[in-house]
Amino acid sequence: MDKQIFKDRLKIKSFKSLDKKSKIKLAILLVAFILAFIGALFAFGALGIIKTSPKTDLSNLSASFDQTSTIYNEHGDLLENVEAKEYRTIVSLDQIPDSLVKAIVSIEDQRFYKHPGIDLKSIMGSFITNLKAGRIVRGGSTLTQQLVKNVYLTNDRDFDRKIKEAYLALRVESHLNKNEILEAYLNRINLGQGAYGVQAAAWTYFSKDVSELSLAESALLAGIAKSPAEYPPIKRYSQKDLKGNEEILASGDISGENMYFVKNEKAFERQKIVLNKMLQLGVISKKDYEVAIKENTAEHLKPGLKKFHTMSSYSSDYIAKGAIEIISNFYKVSPDEAQHKFFTGGFKIFTSIDERMQEDTESLFKNFYKLLSQGSLNYTLDNSGNIIDKNGDVIYFNRWGFFDQDFNLKLAGKNFEKTPSGDLLLTSGIFTKGSDNLDLVDIWEEIDDRLNTYSVGSLRVPKDQVEIGLNYINIKSSFLKDKKDFYKEENGSITISKKYFQIDEKPSPQPQGAGLIIENETGLVRAIVGGLDVKSSSKMILNRALSQRSPGSSLKPLSVMAPLLKKDTLASIQDDIPIIVDGEILYKNPYPGYKGLLTLRRALEYNSNTAFVKFFEKLGMNESLNFLKELGYDYVDHQKDNYKNDETADSLALGNMVKGLSLEELTRGYLAIARDGAYIEPSCILKIEDSSGSVIYEHKKKEREILDKKIAFLLKSALSTNASRGFSKGVKLRNYATAGCLGVNKFNSTIFYEGFTPYYTLGIYVGADSPKIGLTNYEEGSIDLFREMSKIAHRNLPAVKEFQVPQGIIQKYICEKSGMLGTTICEEVEDGILEYFIAGTEPTQYCKGHIKLEICKDSDRLFGLDCPKKSKEEKIFFRREPEYIPSKYKGILPDDYQYVPELYCNVHGGDK
Repeated sequence: MDKQIFKDRLKIKSFKSLDKKSKIKLAILLVAFILAFIGALFAFGALGIIKTSPKTDLSNLSASFDQTSTIYNEHGDLLENVEAKEYRTIVSLDQIPDSLVKAIVSIEDQRFYKHPGIDLKSIMGSFITNLKAGRIVRGGSTLTQQLVKNVYLTNDRDFDRKIKEAYLALRVESHLNKNEILEAYLNRINLGQGAYGVQAAAWTYFSKDVSELSLAESALLAGIAKSPAEYPPIKRYSQKDLKGNEEILASGDISGENMYFVKNEKAFERQKIVLNKMLQLGVISKKDYEVAIKENTAEHLKPGLKKFHTMSSYSSDYIAKGAIEIISNFYKVSPDEAQHKFFTGGFKIFTSIDERMQEDTESLFKNFYKLLSQGSLNYTLDNSGNIIDKNGDVIYFNRWGFFDQDFNLKLAGKNFEKTPSGDLLLTSGIFTKGSDNLDLVDIWEEIDDRLNTYSVGSLRVPKDQVEIGLNYINIKSSFLKDKKDFYKEENGSITISKKYFQIDEKPSPQPQGAGLIIENETGLVRAIVGGLDVKSSSKMILNRALSQRSPGSSLKPLSVMAPLLKKDTLASIQDDIPIIVDGEILYKNPYPGYKGLLTLRRALEYNSNTAFVKFFEKLGMNESLNFLKELGYDYVDHQKDNYKNDETADSLALGNMVKGLSLEELTRGYLAIARDGAYIEPSCILKIEDSSGSVIYEHKKKEREILDKKIAFLLKSALSTNASRGFSKGVKLRNYATAGCLGVNKFNSTIFYEGFTPYYTLGIYVGADSPKIGLTNYEEGSIDLFREMSKIAHRNLPAVKEFQVPQGIIQKYICEKSGMLGTTICEEVEDGILEYFIAGTEPTQYCKGHIKLEICKDSDRLFGLDCPKKSKEEKIFFRREPEYIPSKYKGILPDDYQYVPELYCNVHGGDK
């Protein structure tokens, strides 16, 4: 063959020169190649994603929902099994009514019995629907996919999760038959309001077993599956969230808060959609449909009060709280669902709680009253033996005046009235003042010569069955007719059954205490006690380590000193003298009188309120608030409450906050100082593994600098001398540097002691559960409690007697009256001390306030020319600038006041 012809035949024709048929063939080949290439990339990527899928045991999915979570110490030793029987609601498929199975399958996955785990037809249908809508309005997941997502995966809406979901769904279908999958799904499905599984939902909404559900009730539950947040037939609201037009079905206490159960109309609209779908698919007859559609399912709603599990002690409860928060964040689920996962998911929780330190701290608090034996409570009783506040309002009712032996509420004739229409009027005096949710006043009695209190919840009456008047609460006859056991009447009194309110029948002795120990290096909590009933199993447990109270003086180092030292020194001076506004003396000190001129260090040691108010004014409120925000503290600003808020010197400079801070919050502020200005969030969780052994959380030290380490050292130094010679003295350990601050608010209702060593930051709280009950002589006992807790924490640790001084810190000899460099005259009157400074901030001028004058002993005036030598003496004075004039301060003289003579002796001649 001619070479040229051969070459011509080998030439590839241009695309334009091809005929139409060839062009189509080539285009198809090209698209196929691209799709194959993309498919290969997809398969390669999907394979990589599949490899990261969690380990699964598919032998018995339903049984896996009933796994007990466990708590271990950092060495892997088992501390506690987390038991929660109220969550164990697994039922077999034959216990679930056929109507409910059909309803779920019809509305959620109508081709469930035909597909292999994924439904391509449904996926394509969802894709087209969502494309038309321009947003996601329909999902394509099968029941099997939903099941594996709920059991093994997170709620992340991303490509990786969908690949894992499809892969695991296919695996499940290859291991289990359809009935096994359906049983597992029905036991795991989230049906709102913390109900997981159809049995839990039946009890949550209807207070009956799942086997007793009607077709209409089954359709109502099936409708929830699409969105447990949007379609539950009942929603829970607190009093403040109610708008007033809701249909209230019931109310009750949940975790100590009164909640209202409100009918959700959207659920009943969804119920009709489910029934229509069932009719359309032919799984129910026309007759069954008509009966169900006419059934008034709302009348059957009878919300059950779910009892949430409370663990056996404060430390366990604290661990649970931390773990649930982590689980909620990891799986991106609500706290309710996270709580359910925690109690039933078979998690392994590794905690930093030191078992021996925890036990010893709990033992210390068992001896709480021995350590604080000198203290007493300050409260007033009325003629009926009720504890009242200064306004005469009742804080605690006398237990025997209002409750019988079995804790039923007993009301005398003066406290109730029956109307002709059958309504029951109750005096508003038995309810907490200012409460809109029928909170009953708590009660007290004396046991073993000590005040003991009982926590009482809210009266459980639906909002639409109550009318709140000025001096009465009107319970309507319609409610009383339906609830014939609400009360009984005899001998002119009525007794309201305790079935209609919550009461903790175990008394709490007063005052109470709490303690916390945090390791400085890691920020890990090693021990926590939230009250004296350290093994309480009460469902109304009050962890006082997490309860907010007004911190008093213990806030001063954080709200004033820390931000002030960014631009000032410990030698800065303020005058502890009366602050008079409109003729009234404000901000009185906790000690008699006034000290006079004080450095910042001495102001802390004396706990001078007036000096700290002046330092606060020098600092500025915004600077103080900004630093508290750095610590994550919440406060009441003028936008929240224009009348009573924390934007005042009383709140910020002196710690008399409106809501206050918890022991945990306050201690983490001192922890930042102990850690050289590096803030870290305290935690008690080291690691969490899921039931397959996969690590879902591991503690990592995340810190941020909120103070320069040199400023932190100045605070350490000031708090150290406060703990050794100041008003907070008495906590110093022999072999360990110790810094600390005692906090007492102006109401004398709360005592905090916050402090630290090179190893640990510790905090203790002492106070009655009602802030309106005062404390007397508890300061010394609180200091003893802190010291004994410190001994427990430092057992067998190497001695560290001084805090490390960072580079850039120097010492200078200063005068404590002027804040300037000290002179020999300052030293003579013992007004000179060595003070720490950040290099470059030290004073450069010498004190000019101290002067030495020759005085005539006979006149106490300046020595004159005519005065005999035997009458001469030298005296050292401090000349104030400006001069202190007692008449401007109601004649009050500070402790350091000196009259500096200006005139010469008038006894031996001279000035007259």
